[in-house]
Amino acid sequence: MPVIDRPIAQSDIAAHLGIGQKTVSRVFGGGPVSAATRTRVLEAAKELGYRPNAGARAMRTGRTGTIVLLQSTRESASSLPGPVLAGIGSALAAADANLLVAQFDDERLLDATHMPKALRELTCDGVLVNYDTGAPERLPAVLRTAGLPAVWLNSLRLQAAVRPDDLAAGAVLARHLITVGHRRLAWADLHVHWTPMNHYSRSHRRDGFLAEARAAGVQIEDCSPAWEQADPVAWFAARLALPDPPTAIACYGELEFLALLRAAQRVGRRVPEDLSLAGVQCGLLIGAPVDQAVFDLQVLGREAAAMLLAMIAGRSRPRTRLIPPVIQPGGSVAPPASAI
Repeated sequence: MPVIDRPIAQSDIAAHLGIGQKTVSRVFGGGPVSAATRTRVLEAAKELGYRPNAGARAMRTGRTGTIVLLQSTRESASSLPGPVLAGIGSALAAADANLLVAQFDDERLLDATHMPKALRELTCDGVLVNYDTGAPERLPAVLRTAGLPAVWLNSLRLQAAVRPDDLAAGAVLARHLITVGHRRLAWADLHVHWTPMNHYSRSHRRDGFLAEARAAGVQIEDCSPAWEQADPVAWFAARLALPDPPTAIACYGELEFLALLRAAQRVGRRVPEDLSLAGVQCGLLIGAPVDQAVFDLQVLGREAAAMLLAMIAGRSRPRTRLIPPVIQPGGSVAPPASAI
């Protein structure tokens, strides 16, 4: 075949194989062709360096092959762990779809001139909404008006969302500590009682922990401050220095775990010999193995992307899917000294 100094077209593939251009078009348009013909056309396309025209495909199918990840300009409202993004990327790559990240100012949501271009001009097929807290009340209505399927990440919704099962995370932490023999337990969260931007996971993890501990008939203490602490380590140290302190403490997350580690050191209590510590997703900040309840966040990302792709294909809005936690031992939990 002679050298072509322009982008390869479907007609070039057809000429190269000696078949009709309509046959090649059916291959790339998902039309009916034999498996052998499809294989020949795709191999020839790869050999010749053919790149499908996304614009033409969008006009033909009404779909762009692009998914938007919608986030707030407020970083605190739209955190996104790397594994979640990796899971989204792998699912979209398998579906030959692209990911576009769009941010907007919450206060200007209703002003069309400030909405992300992908929503203004319908240049995407669907939206992954990444809002941890404080999602504008009108955002669902805006998405419906745009006619875009949407799946929410880490959001407390009954339908079209994928999130960790935080209630179960608290429960498995309690079971983990009770199983090794602890009977004086505490829950620690530095923010749950005072911050106005509470994520639902704070109450879910605490409630799951307390319900499991109460069912087992063990002693429970809430080791969470009622107001913001300038020195959380000092606050925890004062609690640990009281008579008859808990022998095991479960933490909402990494900040509590790290503060308790330092507080225990300050009052001379060894972990795990004198005090067992466990938490939810605590390993990264600590920088060492710890006992924790963890979620497979890559699965969360993949499930969310797959749910959105199914909705784009015409399926009805599914119920929210929960990602279950598993306990990952790491050496910060041991039987209480009285049980040894």
